[in-house]
Amino acid sequence: MDPQPEPVSYICGDCGQEQTLKPGDVIQCRECGYRILYKKRTRRSKLFLPTSFCLFHLVLLFSMKHAEKETRGLAMISMLIMST
Repeated sequence: MDPQPEPVSYICGDCGQEQTLKPGDVIQCRECGYRILYKKRTRRSKLFLPTSFCLFHLVLLFSMKHAEKETRGLAMISMLIMST
């Protein structure tokens, strides 16, 4: 069986009361009846790669593309020299 989804906390857009809703619950404040609820931010951490890691790979990719073009250019020049 699938585990039960955790209830999610929301804040009422009118009175500011915190509401905890489960899937299937009516989206409405239990205090004032307002129907606009804002999801609270979670405290769960997210995994982000360090910027330096991403920059390193971008530089590496750029240098590989640049080297590939340069190698093609040198190969073309050497072919021209050999053909003459």
